Amino acid sequence: MQKTERGVYVESPDKQLAMNVFGIDTSEVTYEEESLKKQVGERFKEVLWNDGNDPEVAGGDDVGLTSFTHKGVASDGEGTKKYILFLVSYVKKEGDKSLILLCQCPFDSFEKHADTLGEVIKSVQMRL
Repeated sequence: MQKTERGVYVESPDKQLAMNVFGIDTSEVTYEEESLKKQVGERFKEVLWNDGNDPEVAGGDDVGLTSFTHKGVASDGEGTKKYILFLVSYVKKEGDKSLILLCQCPFDSFEKHADTLGEVIKSVQMRL
């Protein structure tokens, strides 16, 4: 785990799963999501987010927290390696700060790390 300018960077011991977690102003959530998707897109030949659909939305005002999950599939453009991407924004009903989690993992390593990623996402939701 490494502290960054904006938050924390975490990498699995085998360096196959990488996550960035950082706080932002709630008013900037949409801008930050689009900015991060653009930045990630510049590192790959192609990225398809949410199969071309809207992100998954969970929670809501009744629970005080809404999460927006963007799932991406990225390619190196050579057909040799695909990656799975997650961009999850956690927006609290009360307060002016939100949290974003950005994750990247090669498809061929995702099954090995899926449980860990699931636990991280659940942990974030429970602590907010």
